[in-house]
Amino acid sequence: MSHADAQSGDRDSRVLAELPRGHEELRVSIDEYKGHRYVGLRVFYQAGDGSWRPSPKKGCSIRAAEITDVVEALMSADEILN
Repeated sequence: MSHADAQSGDRDSRVLAELPRGHEELRVSIDEYKGHRYVGLRVFYQAGDGSWRPSPKKGCSIRAAEITDVVEALMSADEILN
């Protein structure tokens, strides 16, 4: 899936970024589950058949109401680390 919309059951997803990490990639997406929208951060891995699959343990969801605070925290982290 490359920056495309995807649907799976009652889930909707729009991929905003795919960041390579060796044999994995970090995907940033806007997702919806049962009517609730959120930002998804999830590591995907390449399966033996070549398809990309989400890691069941490497990811998190950020609620819409939390986005501004998380962005500010990440900007602070960027200033400190860079």
